[in-house]
Amino acid sequence: MAFVVVSPGAVLTPMGMDKSGDLAVGKDTANLKVSGWAARSGYPDTVISAVDEILIGSSGAGIARCKATLTVAWSPGAGGGGFHISLMQNSTEIKGADFASGATFVALTDTPITVQPGDRLWLAVTNTTTSIWGVTATLKGGSGTYVTFDAV
Repeated sequence: MAFVVVSPGAVLTPMGMDKSGDLAVGKDTANLKVSGWAARSGYPDTVISAVDEILIGSSGAGIARCKATLTVAWSPGAGGGGFHISLMQNSTEIKGADFASGATFVALTDTPITVQPGDRLWLAVTNTTTSIWGVTATLKGGSGTYVTFDAV
């Protein structure tokens, strides 16, 4: 009888990143990739690419979450418009939301996803205020603006 040793597959690693420093997002800005990240506390095996994305190393199911916090409450001004955050997997928005007027944060919770090696998770923002009424929204750096992935 032959003896066969089977090695375990790669383990799906939880990862998370916090925004490092504030980021001003001016009027008429569409799908801006949020830049400047650091590994989030409690996620020591996080891999953040040079282009500001969490890099997934193996296959499986997990839960993605993110939160975006502003330095001041969102106010679109007299011209209207909005501020939208997008949790992205590769080039696809997997969840998104608009800031309500007066809100200081938006949280995108418990988004079930399936990942493959090389998949990328990242955050994009859109500011649709325009013209002379346009306003700048500033994402606040630190643990209040983050992206996480946890295996299930």
